[in-house]
Amino acid sequence: MSNLSAPPEFRDRMTTLLKGLKRTIVEQKAAAGEALVEEGKEAMSFACLKLLCKKFVEGNRDEYHFAHLFLLLEWNLIARSDNVANLHVNDFEFEGDSLLVYLKKTKTDQEGNDSKTPYHCYFNMVLGLE
Repeated sequence: MSNLSAPPEFRDRMTTLLKGLKRTIVEQKAAAGEALVEEGKEAMSFACLKLLCKKFVEGNRDEYHFAHLFLLLEWNLIARSDNVANLHVNDFEFEGDSLLVYLKKTKTDQEGNDSKTPYHCYFNMVLGLE
Protein backbone atom coordinates (compact mmCIF):
# COMPACT_ATOMS: atom_id res chain seq x y z
CA MET A 1 0.00 0.00 0.00
CA SER A 2 1.18 3.49 -0.72
CA ASN A 3 1.03 6.45 1.63
CA LEU A 4 -0.89 8.52 -0.90
CA SER A 5 -4.32 9.81 -0.01
CA ALA A 6 -7.12 10.93 -2.27
CA PRO A 7 -7.55 14.67 -2.76
CA PRO A 8 -10.25 16.18 -0.50
CA GLU A 9 -12.44 17.14 -3.48
CA PHE A 10 -12.41 13.52 -4.72
CA ARG A 11 -13.30 12.19 -1.25
CA ASP A 12 -16.17 14.69 -0.94
CA ARG A 13 -17.55 13.75 -4.34
CA MET A 14 -17.28 10.01 -3.57
CA THR A 15 -19.06 10.51 -0.24
CA THR A 16 -21.89 12.34 -1.98
CA LEU A 17 -22.08 9.67 -4.68
CA LEU A 18 -22.25 6.80 -2.16
CA LYS A 19 -24.88 8.54 -0.04
CA GLY A 20 -26.97 9.07 -3.16
CA LEU A 21 -26.50 5.43 -4.18
CA LYS A 22 -27.61 4.18 -0.75
CA ARG A 23 -30.65 6.48 -0.84
CA THR A 24 -31.55 5.22 -4.32
CA ILE A 25 -31.33 1.58 -3.19
CA VAL A 26 -33.59 2.27 -0.19
CA GLU A 27 -36.11 4.07 -2.41
CA GLN A 28 -36.12 1.18 -4.89
CA LYS A 29 -36.64 -1.38 -2.12
CA ALA A 30 -39.48 0.67 -0.65
CA ALA A 31 -41.12 1.01 -4.08
CA ALA A 32 -40.84 -2.76 -4.59
CA GLY A 33 -42.46 -3.40 -1.21
CA GLU A 34 -39.39 -5.00 0.31
CA ALA A 35 -39.21 -4.79 4.10
CA LEU A 36 -36.49 -2.43 5.24
CA VAL A 37 -37.15 -3.15 8.92
CA GLU A 38 -35.29 -6.47 8.74
CA GLU A 39 -32.04 -4.76 7.83
CA GLY A 40 -29.53 -3.97 10.54
CA LYS A 41 -29.17 -5.52 13.96
CA GLU A 42 -32.02 -6.83 16.05
CA ALA A 43 -32.29 -5.57 19.63
CA MET A 44 -31.51 -8.00 22.44
CA SER A 45 -34.50 -8.71 24.68
CA PHE A 46 -34.32 -8.28 28.44
CA ALA A 47 -35.05 -12.00 28.85
CA CYS A 48 -31.99 -12.79 26.71
CA LEU A 49 -29.86 -10.43 28.81
CA LYS A 50 -31.01 -12.13 32.02
CA LEU A 51 -30.28 -15.59 30.61
CA LEU A 52 -26.78 -14.60 29.46
CA CYS A 53 -26.02 -12.98 32.82
CA LYS A 54 -27.20 -16.09 34.63
CA LYS A 55 -24.97 -18.33 32.50
CA PHE A 56 -21.97 -16.04 32.97
CA VAL A 57 -22.44 -15.97 36.76
CA GLU A 58 -22.74 -19.77 36.86
CA GLY A 59 -19.52 -20.16 34.90
CA ASN A 60 -16.31 -20.42 36.90
CA ARG A 61 -13.77 -19.21 34.33
CA ASP A 62 -12.32 -15.70 34.19
CA GLU A 63 -13.72 -15.26 30.67
CA TYR A 64 -17.26 -15.59 32.03
CA HIS A 65 -16.68 -12.90 34.66
CA PHE A 66 -15.24 -10.55 32.05
CA ALA A 67 -18.10 -11.25 29.63
CA HIS A 68 -20.65 -10.61 32.39
CA LEU A 69 -19.12 -7.24 33.26
CA PHE A 70 -18.74 -6.31 29.58
CA LEU A 71 -22.36 -7.23 28.77
CA LEU A 72 -23.76 -5.30 31.75
CA LEU A 73 -21.71 -2.20 30.94
CA GLU A 74 -22.82 -2.34 27.32
CA TRP A 75 -26.47 -2.78 28.32
CA ASN A 76 -26.55 -0.15 31.09
CA LEU A 77 -24.65 2.47 29.12
CA ILE A 78 -26.66 1.71 25.99
CA ALA A 79 -23.26 1.73 24.33
CA ARG A 80 -21.67 0.03 21.38
CA SER A 81 -19.23 -2.78 22.05
CA ASP A 82 -16.27 -0.81 20.68
CA ASN A 83 -17.00 2.03 23.14
CA VAL A 84 -17.00 -0.41 26.07
CA ALA A 85 -13.91 -2.24 24.79
CA ASN A 86 -11.96 1.03 24.74
CA LEU A 87 -12.71 1.93 28.37
CA HIS A 88 -9.82 2.20 30.85
CA VAL A 89 -9.74 2.30 34.65
CA ASN A 90 -9.35 6.10 34.45
CA ASP A 91 -12.75 6.30 32.72
CA PHE A 92 -14.62 5.20 35.88
CA GLU A 93 -15.48 7.13 39.04
CA PHE A 94 -17.91 6.68 41.91
CA GLU A 95 -20.12 9.53 43.04
CA GLY A 96 -22.63 8.85 45.79
CA ASP A 97 -24.57 5.77 44.79
CA SER A 98 -23.69 5.84 41.10
CA LEU A 99 -20.89 4.66 38.86
CA LEU A 100 -19.76 7.40 36.48
CA VAL A 101 -18.41 6.28 33.12
CA TYR A 102 -16.70 8.64 30.69
CA LEU A 103 -16.95 7.51 27.06
CA LYS A 104 -14.23 9.09 24.95
CA LYS A 105 -16.07 8.77 21.66
CA THR A 106 -19.59 7.79 20.65
CA LYS A 107 -21.44 7.39 17.37
CA THR A 108 -22.94 10.88 17.78
CA ASP A 109 -19.72 12.42 19.17
CA GLN A 110 -16.90 11.18 16.94
CA GLU A 111 -14.48 13.88 18.09
CA GLY A 112 -14.97 13.28 21.82
CA ASN A 113 -16.25 16.78 22.56
CA ASP A 114 -18.62 15.46 25.25
CA SER A 115 -16.08 13.09 26.83
CA LYS A 116 -16.16 15.15 30.05
CA THR A 117 -19.87 14.39 30.51
CA PRO A 118 -20.27 11.10 32.42
CA TYR A 119 -22.87 8.40 31.96
CA HIS A 120 -24.41 7.38 35.31
CA CYS A 121 -25.06 3.74 36.24
CA TYR A 122 -27.17 2.85 39.28
CA PHE A 123 -27.72 -0.50 40.96
CA ASN A 124 -31.30 -1.77 40.64
CA MET A 125 -32.05 -3.51 43.93
CA VAL A 126 -35.20 -5.26 42.62
CA LEU A 127 -33.58 -6.76 39.51
CA GLY A 128 -30.22 -7.30 41.22
CA LEU A 129 -31.65 -9.80 43.72
CA GLU A 130 -33.55 -12.03 41.30
